[in-house]
Amino acid sequence: GTKRKLNEIEEPSETAASPKAAATAETEELNVPPSKYFRAAPLEENIGRKCPYLDQINRRALDFDFEKVCSVTMINHNVYGCLVCGAYFAGRSKNSPAYFHALQENHRIFIHLDNGKIYCLPDDYEIIDSSLHDIKHNLYPTFTQQEIYNLDHSVEYSHALNERDYLPGIIGLNNLNNTDWLNVVIQSLMRVKPLRNYFINPSNYATKKILATRFGELVRKYFNARNFKGQVSPHELLQAISLESSKQFQIGKKSDPLAFLAWFLNQLHRDLGGTKKHSSSIISKTFQGLIIITTYTPKQKRKAKQSPDAVAQGHEKEEMDQDEEDESKRAEEEEQEDDDMECKDEKYDIRVEEKPFFFLLLDLPTMPLFKDSEEAKFIPQIPLPELLNKFNGKLCETLPDGTKKTYQFARLPPYLLVAYRRFHENNFLVEKNSTIVGFVLKGLDLKEYLHPPECDKVQLSKWNVKRLKKRLLKLGASAKYVNSIVDKEELMKEITNRFPSKKRWKTKYDLIAQIVHDGKEYHTGNNRALIYHSPNNMWYEMQDLHVQEKMPQIVAISEAYIQTWVRKETKY
Repeated sequence: GTKRKLNEIEEPSETAASPKAAATAETEELNVPPSKYFRAAPLEENIGRKCPYLDQINRRALDFDFEKVCSVTMINHNVYGCLVCGAYFAGRSKNSPAYFHALQENHRIFIHLDNGKIYCLPDDYEIIDSSLHDIKHNLYPTFTQQEIYNLDHSVEYSHALNERDYLPGIIGLNNLNNTDWLNVVIQSLMRVKPLRNYFINPSNYATKKILATRFGELVRKYFNARNFKGQVSPHELLQAISLESSKQFQIGKKSDPLAFLAWFLNQLHRDLGGTKKHSSSIISKTFQGLIIITTYTPKQKRKAKQSPDAVAQGHEKEEMDQDEEDESKRAEEEEQEDDDMECKDEKYDIRVEEKPFFFLLLDLPTMPLFKDSEEAKFIPQIPLPELLNKFNGKLCETLPDGTKKTYQFARLPPYLLVAYRRFHENNFLVEKNSTIVGFVLKGLDLKEYLHPPECDKVQLSKWNVKRLKKRLLKLGASAKYVNSIVDKEELMKEITNRFPSKKRWKTKYDLIAQIVHDGKEYHTGNNRALIYHSPNNMWYEMQDLHVQEKMPQIVAISEAYIQTWVRKETKY
């Protein structure tokens, strides 16, 4: 009886301690993984191979082009995409936005946007099913060598989920609010095969900066033949561009396609480890040419001459007719000196330098200030060879201080970018030059503008022995033979003999892309791209999402702003 009483006394104390025990048990339950928290029995080992929720997936709602950030917390780490509604959520733990979304909306299937693994929430197990490979491929497209070959040699249309056919490589880009300047530049760069093949392989730039990574992702999605839709959005690339350019180029802001192209190529060149040396990056291998600039600076005697203002002050009392005669004589003398500049080099200090370039900027003749009665019918025109005469080494550019410069090509790139200076900015507005440039679509020959230093003994004499030997090796000489030559004159002679004759120079170019600006004003006009697709020998006009076939004759009479030319017989 005594023991029974003692037990009855201890029972209330246990009842009093039960709330603490319950709190401890509840805490332990929170730390249990979701898979055990919601199921009494442990999950089967192969549950991921027979998930019952795969029928929830809606491929029409999926869009992996936008920035991968959580729609709730706006963080970009450990983000998952819902395969039912297409929204992005962070994490998959018990208190994460993805976990709550699975409970509230009963959307069970999520894909990790970094590694492509697919999970079922809130059960928290990985799904392994071959029917999901197309979703993983659209997240991170991959290409075989045969698929890359087919891009240039076959015309096979793909079928999108909206029941429309599209041609891979000829698809539209979304306009994200005044971003047509980005779309036309990207459309043009997609025609450059070495650049495309380089960025299709992610291993080429795996450790590079974000700009190269985002551009590579866009290139792979652009040429993906298994896209769910027949268009691509450059949203992630534009976010990276805005970040790298300190918001110089951003969404909602009109920009100059030429200014963006110059910045984009230079930034990509630096991000890929490029230097001033040729072939230091894929950008320099593809677009970099070399130009020789000869500067004629007047000597001290010429600088010491009295200016026209001083001469006028010393003869204030002379008659106006005499002043006009003196000025006309002075102008004639200067013209004669310009014509005979090469013959009278003793009047100038000559400096020759080589400079690399990514694109050429050609000046258009000024528009007539006063137009005639046929204003509506008058369109000024000029042939492209006349603009290229600037680089023949004979035409002089005179600067305000009397310095003169001549230009000539020392090396032409495989892909030549040509831009025309159509916009002139002053204190009040930006004026556009609407001159039509006449050119041929195929077979533009630049032979007369090319002057390789290997053909000029004066230029070769300025090279050191190390550079001469390196050039001789590239021309096919054996290393043993090159090392045996000690005399510099012998090296120069051997290079001149081995260098191909002028008839064998590859200087003919074909047009493959052209950017056109429509409108009289810079900030209110629109940009569109005219693209040549070699497999079917067709021209296409691309303006954001609008893609339409065009006749070649229309391309030749458009107001070209930026052109992309490819050298014939270029092998890669």
